[in-house]
Amino acid sequence: MIKDIILKELSNTPFSGEDSDVLHVTSLVYCDEQKKQYVNNPYPAIHGKLIHKAIQLVMTRYGYIPEFPVMYHLKNPNVNVYGHVDLYDHNNNIPIEIKTSSTFDIQHAIQLNIYMYMLKARTGTLFYISTKSMHECSITNDYLVCDDISFTGNHMEVELPHVSDYFISDLVVKYKEGRNIGHLGQCKYCKFMGCTKKDIIDIR
Repeated sequence: MIKDIILKELSNTPFSGEDSDVLHVTSLVYCDEQKKQYVNNPYPAIHGKLIHKAIQLVMTRYGYIPEFPVMYHLKNPNVNVYGHVDLYDHNNNIPIEIKTSSTFDIQHAIQLNIYMYMLKARTGTLFYISTKSMHECSITNDYLVCDDISFTGNHMEVELPHVSDYFISDLVVKYKEGRNIGHLGQCKYCKFMGCTKKDIIDIR
């Protein structure tokens, strides 16, 4: 009974519920190859959502807003880009993204940087949690810095693409053309071993 309820409530993937005129930020920044881990296997997404809900429940006691909706309208192409920030510190205008992963992925940072652009936020927080550790990273002026340098591959700072209307428009075009595979430098950080493009792009 519990299993059926959890599957019913939490089995939608992060990439569902959109059309050609409304696109989710995660669809634009995540590599299409990595999305395949959700096909016919809802359990990684369910596990992540349960951890998210637990952290959100705790943080709401401190005034944070969970699942804060953001929407941005692009004129060219004519499309609405939307998302839900995992936690939002509305007093300081700081979006916070929670990632249930033991490894850094630049896609996560770019996703947060786009939310920051939408909210006109000067800083954002990326919080990683796994069975091994917790890490907190911050983004300011297109640079990400984490509490543990080794977490990002011994990089003192990680430089991110500068987010602008042009940058988001380019993501939309590439997504619609099916060209969002390794297009944001994800391969440098990628740990997904099920990639079928190994002969085309360098997966470490």
